[in-house]
Amino acid sequence: MLTVRPLEMLCNSPYGSIQGYRRKNGRVYAIRKTDVRENKIYGTYACKAQKKIRADTRARGKIRRQAVIKQGRCAGAKQTAAALHRFLAYPDRRSAAAYFSLCHNEEFGMGRFIRMKAAFRPGMFGMALFSRTHRRRLKETAWPQGYFVYFRLYPLLVPYNCLLRRYLSYKNIRQVFDRF
Repeated sequence: MLTVRPLEMLCNSPYGSIQGYRRKNGRVYAIRKTDVRENKIYGTYACKAQKKIRADTRARGKIRRQAVIKQGRCAGAKQTAAALHRFLAYPDRRSAAAYFSLCHNEEFGMGRFIRMKAAFRPGMFGMALFSRTHRRRLKETAWPQGYFVYFRLYPLLVPYNCLLRRYLSYKNIRQVFDRF
């Protein structure tokens, strides 16, 4: 259960977020709302990250041009999934800093812009070790792994990801047995 919000940050554009659609002269147009604070992160981080992703994709495409599609999946799907997992579970400091300075347009889902600002609460991490409620609150911070990197709590990153992986595999096993 890794968050998708950092991926949403990577997918931002300088044209704003779509608020709805309208039809005019038989064509459909997007109604967009731009925000200076959101565009700042696009210009300083997301745009550069998107260029790097495109360059990496082109390079892989040249190498894998002769790749065969097997069982309905692209030959590079495993590498892509692994790269996404690394980005979310083991973020770099620049990504975490960009994320926590983002003012993200959540008007469609939450009805407002939300600041992803990181608020360090040392007790939150300690209590998460002993309490399911506090672990849930930690997960609700949007990106716990980003918090660890942002506040240079690197020793907590690997144990957290291991516990998360164990929890998710246990949860999947329980779901299988609950079906019977």
